[in-house]
Amino acid sequence: LEDDQGKQIPTDKSAASMVLTIADDPAQAFNSVLLKADAGKQVEAARLNLPGNDTLLYGTYTSFSKQPAVSRNNLLTRTVNLALQSEPTRYLTAVA
Repeated sequence: LEDDQGKQIPTDKSAASMVLTIADDPAQAFNSVLLKADAGKQVEAARLNLPGNDTLLYGTYTSFSKQPAVSRNNLLTRTVNLALQSEPTRYLTAVA
């Protein structure tokens, strides 16, 4: 009660999410995987391969836009929204 400066104690962390912008290319195999994950409406594993071969694994709800974004003189793009449900697990590349 005697402190002049108030203190903030966090009770939990804010929800985390990731948005990926990808080229709209219906011929690519990832489309069926993303559409299935979007329709499933359940937590699934998502893998992010980083430069240098490190890998991050997430538990996420996935949303995949069906409508491409259109802008003049640019590729059509779509978005993948990942609602992260847990802390990521990182696998480091072994140094030989």
